[in-house]
Amino acid sequence: MWVLGVNCKLHDSSAALVDGEGRIWAMVEEERFTRVKHAEGTFPSHAARFCLETAGITWRDIDVVAMGWDMPRFREWHDSERQEMYAALFGPEAASGKGPELVFVEHHLAHALSAFTSGFDKAGVLVGEGSGEFESASIYAGDRASGLTLKRRRPHGYSLGAMYEATSRLLGFGKHVLAPDTALRDARRPLGGLPHPPLRRRDPAHRAVGRRPRGHPPRAGRGHRGRRRTDLPEHRAGLPCARKPPGRAGQVVAARDTEQ
Repeated sequence: MWVLGVNCKLHDSSAALVDGEGRIWAMVEEERFTRVKHAEGTFPSHAARFCLETAGITWRDIDVVAMGWDMPRFREWHDSERQEMYAALFGPEAASGKGPELVFVEHHLAHALSAFTSGFDKAGVLVGEGSGEFESASIYAGDRASGLTLKRRRPHGYSLGAMYEATSRLLGFGKHVLAPDTALRDARRPLGGLPHPPLRRRDPAHRAVGRRPRGHPPRAGRGHRGRRRTDLPEHRAGLPCARKPPGRAGQVVAARDTEQ
């Protein structure tokens, strides 16, 4: 049995090939072939071809193509464009005939499964990011004999990743980290400003974080659905976004600078 895992149409387009015994034969990101950082909004056609060539097989040997998301809108999208995806991954012949089965895996479960290849017989697995389908953090109990068991999860309204994204937006860097047109590489730049003195307007920022007991992460405003601009943390804190993008590398333009 051969399983080809693919990540595509968002950011970091990539592919990985696993056999029926769980052995990883190849895994690579599309950017390594196209030289386009993060390969946003693309199919991992070069990456998939590399995986197949490494194992010495063809697309006809693939039993399952696995996607690391399981949401209705992703299912609808991939069902409608399955032929286009298979053509990009395997060539036009695969699109015209019956291709491999397409399965969908919960996003955080996919992250947890990749972490549990660490070699431990038992382990706790923590997944934390901007957002999965509906959650921003998940805790699993991993057992090599019984697999992964979900213990707890936090909804995406409590996302530390979203708070960091909001901070990046306030400084004028990038767009939404999950959007296909994102300037994702900009999101790490605010880290360069950490050695600098703190911003004077820290009190509104504290209101945005919504400090919680027992170390809980930031919480979204009441009724948060993640669809309205006013749900974003910078709006709840009363902080305006930077009015111009950052300048040369290393130069930080904070929201407070636009008001002077």
